[in-house]
Amino acid sequence: MSEQMERFAALVKEAERIAFLGGAGLSTESGIPDFRSEDGIFQAVREFGYPPETLLSHTFFLKETATFYRYYRKYLLYPDARPNAAHLALARLEWGGAWDRLESSLSAGQGAAQDGPVLPAARAAGAGAGATGGAGGGEAARGALPRGKLTAVITQNIDELHQQAGSRKVLELHGSVYRNHCMKCRAFYSLEALLKKLDTAADGIPRCGCGGIIKPEVVLYGEGLDPDVLGEAIQHIRRADLLIIGGTSLMVYPAAGLCDYFGGRDIVVINLSETARETGASLTIRRPIGEVMRELMERIR
Repeated sequence: MSEQMERFAALVKEAERIAFLGGAGLSTESGIPDFRSEDGIFQAVREFGYPPETLLSHTFFLKETATFYRYYRKYLLYPDARPNAAHLALARLEWGGAWDRLESSLSAGQGAAQDGPVLPAARAAGAGAGATGGAGGGEAARGALPRGKLTAVITQNIDELHQQAGSRKVLELHGSVYRNHCMKCRAFYSLEALLKKLDTAADGIPRCGCGGIIKPEVVLYGEGLDPDVLGEAIQHIRRADLLIIGGTSLMVYPAAGLCDYFGGRDIVVINLSETARETGASLTIRRPIGEVMRELMERIR
């Protein structure tokens, strides 16, 4: 185990450009269950009569909107979840030497994550305002502080925990629960506003003032990924000399196919179960990703 971590730390130190591709395993360590797991599928079928792939499909949303929202609210919305050690370590890898200055200047009054402070108010400042991510506020947003080695977090998750932890370049392949729009007039609704609409909707369907149905800006089954987000993710993976894959079994396409664009030197896979990318990986670590990333940061400081 110590040899694995020594090797991981050495690969990070040697790398010039790092890309991270992550999935549900990061979110589960913050208390968000994986709806694609065996237990998640069982609960969906038992309670709603359909598997998650059906309940979260574009067709089901249009035909059974109220049922969609009952499932979506119960099993996909966790507004009280906080970043864990993995999210914070990835943000630190992006900020590099600027992290300590950022932490000291922004941590006061920002609330606490499970393993440290939640840094920039990323949602308000726009880090989650587009699937391509963005910058936090102030000096750091203008690039005045030096960046670290991590060029992008490419995530299949929709919870914005990476932005809460302080990551600036977050490519959200499947969108975000914090962005919602009216299907008729395109008016924007925050997650808080959507929840209020759900609370007051007699038929369980949130509607805009214009009468249109409000739809989450998440990629449902049967919908395509944003080509701009996908293209930017491919570019970051192509340019990286180290690709870290964490918290994902790489079973969901087209996200799983992104690894095929990597032409760099080393791939590190961190996942509790077997993944589809272990063949050819320089290093595979079968441990919780939060635990691994916390130890990594201790070794490379």
